[in-house]
Formats: sequence, structure tokens, C-alpha cells
Amino acid sequence: MELIPQGDPGLKSQPLAGAQDQRELAALLSACFPVPEKASFFDDFPVWDERWKTPMVRLGLRAADGSLAAAAGVRFCDLRNGPGWDRMAIIGCVATAAAHRGRGLASRLVSELIERSRNEGARAVLLFGNDSGLYSRLGFAPVGRQARLPLETLALPLPGPGIRISRGWNEAIFDLMRQRGSGLRLLEADLGWLSAHRNSEWWWIGTEAEPLAYACVGRGIDLQGFVHEWGGQRAPLLTLLGALARGRPGLQLLGSPVELRARGLLEVEPLPEPACLCLPLVKGFEWMHDTWLWGLDGA
Repeated sequence: MELIPQGDPGLKSQPLAGAQDQRELAALLSACFPVPEKASFFDDFPVWDERWKTPMVRLGLRAADGSLAAAAGVRFCDLRNGPGWDRMAIIGCVATAAAHRGRGLASRLVSELIERSRNEGARAVLLFGNDSGLYSRLGFAPVGRQARLPLETLALPLPGPGIRISRGWNEAIFDLMRQRGSGLRLLEADLGWLSAHRNSEWWWIGTEAEPLAYACVGRGIDLQGFVHEWGGQRAPLLTLLGALARGRPGLQLLGSPVELRARGLLEVEPLPEPACLCLPLVKGFEWMHDTWLWGLDGA
């Protein structure tokens, strides 16, 4: 394989679209992340799967032999930030093939996506990543706060006689999620990718036509052991969480301190833990104290 020269100024990014690009991108992501054999990165992050037509841009850099050397994507959405909505860009599916690492390819793609986000009118760029060195050099810094609460430490009620708790995705959950007061604005077009998470466990209480509360556990290669999506009426929600605590020891509730406190679940101030990384694109942008991204909002 002929390697890309380090710092090659003539290398141009290309949009990744179509069946062949989809297969190559899936192979690259599955090689770079802990994806189980015969599974796909898109099983856990379907928002980046072009089948769901999410408003996004996916870019790639190719080696001299035509193989996909690096990739990254950005999607556009609205985030509840304080009393209003802010246009945001979320970067994800950043990956570099092992043979091409150390050449700044991911930095080049992320930098290009930042500029595209600016041109699209995004007020800030968000991402969830472990490479703090790369992202801090590009100007990203931690924002927000989140808390992790072991369910078994909370005083949660157990379901009484006649209370039915169901498992599995239910489209009526989507209506409840759209009523939440934080996180991304969910549109009808988001139902496809949201319901396509193959390795997330959805639980709900109430009737199929009218669930009263819901909770989602895990996502696949990340968020294992976490209840990271939850909502609905307070009393049914606490009962649902109580059932999960009893049936799944070790589960932790992940959430915004503001949301948790409003439900009466947080009494002691949690240790500081940022929610994500952020790069403001406009002067005066501020991440408000109650702004939060739910588990499946992230990428």
C-alpha cells in the first residue's frame, strides 16, 4: 500500500455517498472501533448511516491506491440552549486507517467540517471523543455537566400489582421524547435513525398506545451499563427505574444534574464531569447551565 505523504497539500477530501462508499466507511469504522465480529458501527450509530437521510456531510481521504484512509462526518441539528434553540453541528465517525495514522488526516477532515459548519450557520461544533490532544489543538474545550447515579443507591419504588413494564421499541416513546425540555430538537425525520439502534434496550411503562414513562439502556459499543435516555411522568418513571434497579444490578442513571434534581433524584452535588467538547463559532456563544445532550443525541 502506498502511503499518503505527510502533510501532502494536494490531497483533497471527497464526499462519501452511495453504496460503495457506505461499505468502505463501515469497514473503516468497524476496524477503528471495538465493533463485534459480523456487526457494524452503524448498528450503534445509525445516525451516520446514509439510509436514514440525516442532514449531514461525510468526508473521506483516499490513499494513492484508492483505499479509504480517513473519514469524518458532521450533522446539523437544533439544541435547546437556555430558553431557546441554537443551531449546532455535531462531529462524529472520525477514523483513520492504522497504516495512515500520525499524518494529521483526521485533523484535516475535522478542520474542513468546522468550516462547513460555520458556513451552514452553526453557532458551535460539538463532539464526543477521547483524543483530547487532537481536539484541544483545534480549539475544543469541555462544556456542560453530567452526573452518574447508581440506581441501587436511590430510593426507588417497585412496581405494584397490575403494573405492566414492557421491553422493546415502541413508536409512541418518540412522542414522549419530543416533549422533553432538553437535548436536541427531534423531528419526524429523526424517527428512522432513532428506532434503528439495534443494541439499545428500550423499556416503558403504560399501554402500547400511551406509555407513561420510558428508559433506554446501553447502545452497543458504548454507554454499557447506563440508563441514558429516560423521561415521562415522574411517578411512573421512578417505578420503571426501580424495576430496572432490581432486575439489573449495577446500572447507572446518566443525566443532567438539572434534570435529575427536578425529578427528586439528586440530593448531593455530583463531581464535575463535562458533557461533551465544544468549539464556539460565533462571538458570545454561551453553553447554558441547564443545557444537556441525551445519550442518543451524541455521536
